[in-house]
Amino acid sequence: MKKKILLGILMIGLVSALAGAGVYAYFTDTETLANNVFQAGTVDIEISTGETEAIPFSIEGMKPCEVGYGTMRIDNVGTNPVNVYKLITNIVCEGGLHPESEHDEDPDDTKNWIDEWITYDLSVEVYNAAGTRVWWQVVFPEDTDLTIYEISNFGWSPLGMIPFKGYMIVTQSYHMKADTGNWAQGDKMTFDIVINAEQLNGPVMSQLFMVPKTEGDDEWIIDWNKLTGTGNDFYPPSWTGPHAFLDYTTTGPTFDYNFNATGLTPNTDYSLIYYADPWPGNNPGALIATFTTDGSGNIAETLGSVELDMDLPAVGDLNYPDGAKIWLVPSSDYDGTKMTAWNPDNYLFECSLIKYDDADV
Repeated sequence: MKKKILLGILMIGLVSALAGAGVYAYFTDTETLANNVFQAGTVDIEISTGETEAIPFSIEGMKPCEVGYGTMRIDNVGTNPVNVYKLITNIVCEGGLHPESEHDEDPDDTKNWIDEWITYDLSVEVYNAAGTRVWWQVVFPEDTDLTIYEISNFGWSPLGMIPFKGYMIVTQSYHMKADTGNWAQGDKMTFDIVINAEQLNGPVMSQLFMVPKTEGDDEWIIDWNKLTGTGNDFYPPSWTGPHAFLDYTTTGPTFDYNFNATGLTPNTDYSLIYYADPWPGNNPGALIATFTTDGSGNIAETLGSVELDMDLPAVGDLNYPDGAKIWLVPSSDYDGTKMTAWNPDNYLFECSLIKYDDADV
């Protein structure tokens, strides 16, 4: 087992803005802080077994509208594909410096929760062993205004599956809100980024999280507003919008699964499909199962087993051999072998590619 972590620390120097400048609520002290530094680094992780690594990452002092960027590269050097998850945890907020201009809003240096004033976005790109991009998605888009505090309470975020000898680029940015007041001057926040890689190996169940996505310019964006159903509550217990979980065996003579879904169109037939590129998905593609939602738009937990007579992905799929796409679509848009319409607002898409080895093939 070999693990290598190259850690970059992102530091953003605190800069005071002149009073009244621009249309934003910039800090209003007239003193000057010299020798401010912006230094961005990278994190390079090699994973050969399914283990968890805590990666410390710190931000020190930002000004309103400031944006800091950080990039991680995660290399899969093991012998199997891995599902990768990310967690922000161990947030610590401190008063740090306490300049004169902060006293009016925070005289006792107790208002230090800048984790609720720094928003966060994240996107991933997956590359195969040849360096070809095979899958990508925006996990947390910028326009959701998710804060570091909210993300930490969200829990584990699925980033996707990395093929054998492939790698993933994780791009992150941090934004201090434009209306952050003088109380935040000199305050400091530190937190840990935890990366968990789980190998897909053997006849055990692996889990696929399926969510609504929107199609942008060369990007697929997880639609959190639709997923949560409220537009402002990102905690899993409150999710009422459309989403599904598929537990599946990664190898065996049959594709065994456990499936459930929530927040779909009531009393409607849905098809769980293996979608093989290119469009319309019958090259080769396969129907895994069909379900009918109840009056509340839910599919109860269902155990199933199907003989696919193929590996996922199968030869002929443009994603072969890196991974397969799994979609949940209304049966009216699928004829049992291929897609017959394109209404992505009504679909659930994979949060990662999957691999399945048919023992009979």
